Amino acid sequence: KFNETMAAWLKRVEVYRDMIQMACGQRQPDLDQAAGTLYSYEKGHITEYDTHEMIIRAVELLKNPPGKHLTQAQKDRQKRNRNRKERGGEIMGLA
Repeated sequence: KFNETMAAWLKRVEVYRDMIQMACGQRQPDLDQAAGTLYSYEKGHITEYDTHEMIIRAVELLKNPPGKHLTQAQKDRQKRNRNRKERGGEIMGLA
């Protein structure tokens, strides 16, 4: 399940990468992509605000990769481990 989630996230990262590269003139879109679409800031197709929003969305995506947030079970495990450390650890394997 994680691999599927990660693959979808990577695909979204690649889409944003391609959009930003086209907007900045680093990459030319394919002919089927370019037909009837607004893609370039340099050519005046999109505004500075559009590119700004595009970059903000890409940064937010990069800040939140899959697996960043812990599940409830992981949080509970961390809490138990923290409590063990505060009590002074284990004595002969007993906590």
